[in-house]
Amino acid sequence: MPLTWCRGLAFYPPSTVNCRCQLDCGALGTLARSPPMAARAPTRSDTGCSRDRNCCAGGPLHSQGPPARQGAFHRVKAILGEAETRRTTQDAWEQSMLDLDSPRWGELMHAYGSAHNLPDVLRQVQTELSADVQPDEDEPERALESAWFELASAICPMGEVNPASFAAVPHIVALAAKYDIEIRAQLLQLVARVEAGRHRPGAPSVPDDLEQAYRASISRIPHLVAARAGDEWDPTTAQALAGILLVAKGHPQLGMAVIELSEELQCPRCESTFSLPGWDLSAEDGDW
Repeated sequence: MPLTWCRGLAFYPPSTVNCRCQLDCGALGTLARSPPMAARAPTRSDTGCSRDRNCCAGGPLHSQGPPARQGAFHRVKAILGEAETRRTTQDAWEQSMLDLDSPRWGELMHAYGSAHNLPDVLRQVQTELSADVQPDEDEPERALESAWFELASAICPMGEVNPASFAAVPHIVALAAKYDIEIRAQLLQLVARVEAGRHRPGAPSVPDDLEQAYRASISRIPHLVAARAGDEWDPTTAQALAGILLVAKGHPQLGMAVIELSEELQCPRCESTFSLPGWDLSAEDGDW
């Protein structure tokens, strides 16, 4: 799959509904359509409580209450506790990201030399993605393609990575959390290519001061994919997300094989083309 930005996407700002509980959206403050039920305090209908006590506001249940009621309360309490843990983890992760104004960027190297200009490139990609333009407007689309190419070629040219790649990844992951599944998939595919490139022979190791934010970013990818599981996935997006998940879960070889998988292969001996198993299935067969 090509690394150039897809021309067919409609680039628009994300929803303004900001899900902070991170139960359905996983992490990174993903924008969701509506807050999950578990984000609110439990009510009588949730716990089965029929008494005027403080259990419905999150206090202890009646000691004589049925076990089912106690179990319901503890489940809600555990979910809310998990959400708070995720919020704390997210705050720590955001604080560990290399600030775009840090002079440390100038000490890092990307494919073209010093990475002092990489913060501006990241800002440009974010600006172009946020622009309120129509799909048929060529000039803004070309501006996005240019910024995207500059970023991708600097941090992951031909699958090779550099120290600046690891500093850029957390910012790309944070940006991906704000957009719909198609844009999210393209941003995360670049992250997956960086993570896969880290396993190449001779690849640089992650600098100590960037490791915490980098590893936390990779661990958030499955949550970002799951947060959009209810969206419609076209075949190209689905293929990319499958490979991205595999890379994020520690299978870079298999993940990149899925991302690069083509419908047809050419025989090196007779030069005839043939379809791989699975591609001969019709799309209708998979419809419900």
